[in-house]
Amino acid sequence: MNHAQCHNLDIGAEIVSVQDLAKIRGANLLEPIKQPTIETDSPTPLLVAVFTGAKPTPGYKLRLLGADQKDNEIVLHYELDKPTDAILAQMITSPCSVVEVSGANHRQPISVRVNGQLLGSKKL
Repeated sequence: MNHAQCHNLDIGAEIVSVQDLAKIRGANLLEPIKQPTIETDSPTPLLVAVFTGAKPTPGYKLRLLGADQKDNEIVLHYELDKPTDAILAQMITSPCSVVEVSGANHRQPISVRVNGQLLGSKKL
């Protein structure tokens, strides 16, 4: 849903509501992207915001690689793309991602891994 700049988020994974999206202020809010779908037993959409912290230059981007379910836990896999050999302005940026986990059971724990490392986990 959002792969641009986010504000008002803590580092890690957060469960957010549709009303929270305006506060997050993403540049491409609700931009359709291809996302993996995990089917579970609740009809209510679950929005997960992922933030790795502020970065010193533009060019950083969180890219969703996939999602899976292991032992009743939803795991979102991301890669943090870094700028390469480019001359970039020195300015603080806040790359993030907000994804919808369709039909998620709101009692399932959700973990987020970035570049193979655990960024955070939320138990609902």
